[in-house]
Amino acid sequence: MTELTLVIIDCQRGGPSTGLPTKTEQSDLLQAVFGGHGEAPRVVMAPSNVKDCFYGIIKAFNIAEKYQIPVIMLSDQSLSQRTQTFTKPKLNTIEVWNRLSVNGNRKDLSSGDYLRYVFTENGVSPVAVPGESPSTYVATGLEHNEHGDPNYSPANHFRMTEKRYRKLDFIAKEKGFTRRFGDEQAKVGILSWGSTEGPIEGAIREANQLGYEVAALQVKMLNPLPDEEIRNFLGSVQHVIVPELNYTGQFSQIIRAKYMIPTIR
Repeated sequence: MTELTLVIIDCQRGGPSTGLPTKTEQSDLLQAVFGGHGEAPRVVMAPSNVKDCFYGIIKAFNIAEKYQIPVIMLSDQSLSQRTQTFTKPKLNTIEVWNRLSVNGNRKDLSSGDYLRYVFTENGVSPVAVPGESPSTYVATGLEHNEHGDPNYSPANHFRMTEKRYRKLDFIAKEKGFTRRFGDEQAKVGILSWGSTEGPIEGAIREANQLGYEVAALQVKMLNPLPDEEIRNFLGSVQHVIVPELNYTGQFSQIIRAKYMIPTIR
C-alpha cells in the first residue's frame, strides 16, 4: 500500500511447520506469489546457483528501487548453505538502479502540493526521501489519494489498485530473467526454476548422448512471468516438462493457468 522498496529473502526448506529444517524444497512459491492481505502486487524472483545469488539479489534491489515494490527472493536451502566459487565480480561494471526521486521544485500545478502517489504511465511515482528532499508526505497503510490522504471511495480504490498493479506489466518486459540452454531444435522443453538448473543441465547432456533433443528455459522471475521469452519457448517445443522440488507442482500450476497448456509435472 505504501509503495516502498523492500526485498525479502526466503531460503526454502521442507515443510510444513518446522518440517525438514536442513533439507531443501521449493514449496513456498504459491505463498510468495499469491499470499497476502488483500490484493498486494509483488515481484517473486529465484536464483539458480551461487553466482546467481550474488547477481540476482542486485537485480532484486534494482527492481524494488525502480518500481517501488516488494520483491521476494525465493532461494533454496541448498543454495543458502553451499560453498562454491565463481569468477570475482567486476563491481564497477554492475548496474545499479535508483528510485525515482522528487525534485524539490516539482509541484502539482493545480494545488501546489507534492503528490507522492501521482498517477503515471508505469505506476511509479516520485518518492521524497526524508532528509534529502524538502517535500514531505504521509505514508499510510490506509487506501489513499494521490496526496497520501485516506480515501475509501470505490472509484479511488479501483484507480489506486490499478496503479499499483500496472507496475507488473512493465516489470514483465524487463530483460535478463531467463536462460535458455540445450538443443535449438528440441521437441521436448523443460521449464525450470531455482536450484534444479544444475541437475537439468546434466540430464540434458545425458539425453543428447542418447540421441534425444531437449532444451530448457530457466525462469528467474516467477511473478510477473517473463511472458515474451516463455511464449517463444513454449511455441518452439511439443512437450513441456516442469520438474520442481514440491509435491503439488506449484510452478506447473502457474504455467498451466496462464498459458493453458498440458504440462508434464
